[in-house]
Amino acid sequence: MSADQPSSTYDHKSHRLKKFVSALNNHPGRACWIKFADFSWLTEHPEATMQIFNLLARVPAIIGLDLDAYTPLLYAGDCDRPRSKIAPNPSNLVCQLPFAQSLRRLSINDSKILISDIAQILTLPSLNYLSISQFNEHLSKKILVNKFRSPLACTLKELVILNSSPPTGPLAAYILSRHLGLEKLTWENITPFQYHQRQILPDSISKVLLPLSATLVELRIRSDIWRTYDDRYLGDFSQFRALKILNINDEVLFSRPIRGTMPRNMDLILHERLPSSLETLMIVFKLGIKPLIGELVKDEKDYLWLVSLSNRKIDSLPRLSYVKISQVMAVGRKEFEWVYPPDLALAFHASDIKLKITTLHDSNWDQALQRHGSVDA
Repeated sequence: MSADQPSSTYDHKSHRLKKFVSALNNHPGRACWIKFADFSWLTEHPEATMQIFNLLARVPAIIGLDLDAYTPLLYAGDCDRPRSKIAPNPSNLVCQLPFAQSLRRLSINDSKILISDIAQILTLPSLNYLSISQFNEHLSKKILVNKFRSPLACTLKELVILNSSPPTGPLAAYILSRHLGLEKLTWENITPFQYHQRQILPDSISKVLLPLSATLVELRIRSDIWRTYDDRYLGDFSQFRALKILNINDEVLFSRPIRGTMPRNMDLILHERLPSSLETLMIVFKLGIKPLIGELVKDEKDYLWLVSLSNRKIDSLPRLSYVKISQVMAVGRKEFEWVYPPDLALAFHASDIKLKITTLHDSNWDQALQRHGSVDA
């Protein structure tokens, strides 16, 4: 069931759902065949929420569930309005489903979800993949996380938090202190609706993730709000001894240059802030930050940090095999793949590291990040 369009689409998809319910009534034994379910609906139709969960209550064998409780935003302030007391809460309803105890994968998109709802979801004993979209930290500011009970079992291996608050608040602290076996973490809060941004120092990211340093294999962090001009506060992932893939934006690893060009002091020792286990490094440089100037670079200082990185493979980064750098470009500029100077190409070839440097259009940020996140892209 989908609700990408307003009421006309809702009515159409609602009709399809009724047909499915009718088929299930005629063949109730087939309900156990269904292992995965994916539903989208407009939350302005509360009857749709109950209709969907009444249907799910009749399907006992589901192990993967994707729920998109779509809320149209009429104006900016809507995102900070709590859920109506009479509106059904999808997160609570999930935990009451007959298959909840055996649910392995859950994706839920709900702009009204609270940290208390997430805490309840994390008690599901078989859950190993969880994706939460549109968590708004502001709605949970009066909720104390310490009162929530711990998960029954730390089975969660992969966590995805999208379009949400930065990974340094109470939600991150609650999750990371209880799921020490987490292997994959994606945390992105690039969204048009960032109303409660606060200054986050880059080193706070690596510090808050330290409880996962022994198990985290893949880390993807993306945010628009981190800024620093001080090298003392740069992110440091050298203690993450299991980390193989690091996909991150430039503010975490590089200080913000005052004149719009790359700084030169900490760049040449970037390897000291990366773990020896690292195999893939992907960095997105934001619009206005110019690690590489134009298609042809005349000044070697613009890429000396890359040469230095490749030269440290033997003693510091023995497993590094792929480096991808993406530069966000202004709208109207043509995307291109950088022409590598001979000395840079030779350095990476000698180190047996694949290097790819491309540009991304700022107008298609989400799609561009998806392309950047692909190792083969």
